[in-house]
Amino acid sequence: MISGDMKTADGLAGDLASSLGIELPEAQRLLDGFSKALTGELLSAKRVSLGGAGAFSITYIPSEKKKDAEGIVYTPPRNTLIFHEEPSGSDDTLRLAVSRMALSQEDAERFSPAFLSLLGDAVKQQRAFSLKGFGRFGFEDGKYLFCSDRSFDELLNREYLNLDQVVLPLHEASGRTTAGKKTVALVLTILVLVAGISAAVWYYLQPESPLRASAMEEPAKNTGLKIADKVSRPETVQPEIVQLPDPAALKAEEHKETAAADSLVLAKGDYTIVLGTFRKETTAVKESRRLHAEGISAFVWPAMVNGTKYYRLATGKFRTGSAAAGEMKEMPGNMARGACIQQAIKGVVIHGEQQL
Repeated sequence: MISGDMKTADGLAGDLASSLGIELPEAQRLLDGFSKALTGELLSAKRVSLGGAGAFSITYIPSEKKKDAEGIVYTPPRNTLIFHEEPSGSDDTLRLAVSRMALSQEDAERFSPAFLSLLGDAVKQQRAFSLKGFGRFGFEDGKYLFCSDRSFDELLNREYLNLDQVVLPLHEASGRTTAGKKTVALVLTILVLVAGISAAVWYYLQPESPLRASAMEEPAKNTGLKIADKVSRPETVQPEIVQLPDPAALKAEEHKETAAADSLVLAKGDYTIVLGTFRKETTAVKESRRLHAEGISAFVWPAMVNGTKYYRLATGKFRTGSAAAGEMKEMPGNMARGACIQQAIKGVVIHGEQQL
C-alpha cells in the first residue's frame, strides 16, 4: 500500500501527497511514473482517456503551404499532442497504474481517483504545473493551454526529425517563373532546329537519294551512275542510256558515308538498331571503338530506365521498322543475335563519344 507521513508543498505533487497521506518524494515518484505511463500509452495507442478530467490524443498535421512577408513557406508534416478538457466518458488511469506503473490493484485504486481529481481541479483553476518528461499546463500568449515536452515531441516525430521548413522568397519564386518561361522557349527553339536538321540529314542520307539528283547535275557526282555518250543523228536525238549502279556498290558507298559520320541524328519516330545495352559507360565506349575499327558506326546513346542509367550502342537511321529489320537480317549472326530495333520518342543527336 501507499504509505508515509503527509507533507504539504506547492504544486501538484504537494496536493497529491496531502490527498494520499504520503511523503512528497513518494508523491513526486508517482507523478513521474504516471508521466512515463502516459508517454508509452500515447505512442502505442494514440489516445488516453482521463475520465472527467479530459483526454490526451495525438493528431497528425500534414505538410502545409503558407504565404507570408518572407515568401512561400512549406512546413514539414508532424504529429502533435492535444489535451481535450471535456470529459472523455471513459478512464484509462486505473489500467495504466497497474500495467505500466506496476502498482498493486489496491494502490492503483487509491492513486487513480486522487490524481484525476487533482488534475481536473488544476485545469479548471488554470493552475500552472508540469508532468516530468511529458508536458506542462500554463499560460502562453495570454491563453491557458497544454504544451508537450520537447523530449516527448522528438519521440512523437522521430520519422520527421530530418525535415526542415522550406522558405521560397517571393522575388526568387517570381524569378524562377520567368526563368522557367525562358527555359521553355529555349527548349522549343532547340527542338525546332533539331527537327529541321534531322529532316535535312534524313533527306540526303536516304538510300534512294542518288536517284533524286537534278537532271542538270553531273551524272557521276556522288551517285556512281554512268551515262552513255549521246549519239546525234540528223533530226533525231538518241535518248540517254542510264546504267543503274551495282546494288552492292551503292550499299558499300552508303556504309562508308555512315562510318565516316561523327554523329547519329534521329528525328521523332525514326528507328535505329541497338546493338547492345550496358550498365557502365566505359564498357559501352570501349565496344563502340571496337566496332568502329571494324567499319561499323556505333554511337553511345545514354538512356534512363526506371531511375537507372543505361548506355546503348546504336547504329543506323531508318524511316520504318521494316527497313531496320531488313538491315538486321544482313548483319552477321553474332551481331544480330543480341540486337533490337528502337524507335526514337523525340529528336536526339548522338555525337560520337561525347554523347551530347
